[in-house]
Amino acid sequence: MSDVRPLRFVRNLFARRVRSTHFVVLSFGVAYGVSFEAGQAVSDEFSRQGADWWVFAGPDSFIVYFAGDRDGAARADRCRAALEPIRSRHECLRELTCGRAEGSLIATFDWRGRVTEMPLGIVTNEAMQRRG
Repeated sequence: MSDVRPLRFVRNLFARRVRSTHFVVLSFGVAYGVSFEAGQAVSDEFSRQGADWWVFAGPDSFIVYFAGDRDGAARADRCRAALEPIRSRHECLRELTCGRAEGSLIATFDWRGRVTEMPLGIVTNEAMQRRG
């Protein structure tokens, strides 16, 4: 009987790793690519603003994920506002555009609740289309 309990705990631990979760997705893009210095400044700001996941998607765009309904939306808003001073310091970011979408995505989490892989779902595409 004592051997069953640890196995049940391990099974429950892994069962909770992949789940559908509400995310706010921001998609940032520029017309002609991003310099190394500008890309570093932007990615540092994503980390400072508490992004749950972000990806540099090609030479001209970033996709940023914030998990949670209220908390995710507030962090996404702060992140968007925090990029304004960076835009003025880097010529390649002057025409930075942003698209935003919210909804459920499938994500993988570690045992601490942190996102471990890029979330998947149509919400990412919606954010990219709204970028303009």
